[in-house]
Amino acid sequence: MGEFFGDFFSFLIFSPALAAVFGVGVWLLPAVLLRNQVRRLRLRFFHFFVSGYVFIAIMTIYLLIVGSTNEDGGRTRQAGPFLGMLTSLVLAWLVQRKLGPRLAARRRAAGGQPGVPRPGGSGYHHPGYGHPG
Repeated sequence: MGEFFGDFFSFLIFSPALAAVFGVGVWLLPAVLLRNQVRRLRLRFFHFFVSGYVFIAIMTIYLLIVGSTNEDGGRTRQAGPFLGMLTSLVLAWLVQRKLGPRLAARRRAAGGQPGVPRPGGSGYHHPGYGHPG
């Protein structure tokens, strides 16, 4: 039972970081080979994140169905990695769903990208600066 909880909590903690790394890795080759088509997709970080979770899900489903080899040559099926990954994905989705609209509203209220002039503005966003001349 201790091995189950060890696997569960390790996948619960490390799945988001691995999903980000694997997600970027999964999209790296298509981005290089098909850069014009990928540029039009307007991918956000969450797309990379979900792609990484698909990669981790394949790995954990393999551990669930096929299992890993024991010292005596037998197979041990492991449910801890799959359940840890699934719990981590649900928590990441809930955080993104809760914080996503707040962060988007904060970006809109800030006026878009820093250093880019807003319509009707002079391009100088600091209140102490005026238009030179």
